Amino acid sequence: MMMANNDEYHAEPLSEAECARLRPSVDVVALQRWLDATHDEVRVAVIAHFANMVTAQDLRAIGEAVGATAEELAAWDAPDEEPSLPGEWHIPGPDAPSNAVTFRSIPGPSQPVVWMEPPEDPILTVLWNAIEPSYKPGQ
Repeated sequence: MMMANNDEYHAEPLSEAECARLRPSVDVVALQRWLDATHDEVRVAVIAHFANMVTAQDLRAIGEAVGATAEELAAWDAPDEEPSLPGEWHIPGPDAPSNAVTFRSIPGPSQPVVWMEPPEDPILTVLWNAIEPSYKPGQ
């Protein structure tokens, strides 16, 4: 990942459309700081990571941004051929918390997800964590 050096780089400001897609817990100013510090690297993936909903167009744009081949992009556009069956019932055991519920997964239309690994660089980690401060891994 790139990081700004002594000369100030300013990424294109987040558009109204980009901001409208973000989860309410995202700090837009912190996200803009991240884009500036990383020289706007894979912007489309960063926006999708923090978006309420990821679209097929996001996946295609991310693929193009990272240099996916035409064959790889075509494979992403192909629908799944076999629908999934409902999952098994998950019933809380005797040691479960009092608010545990019985559930089963019911497959529906797939919702793509974009997950970016947090950076290892300590300076970038601070910037990354500020984007969505209420998010705690593992929750």
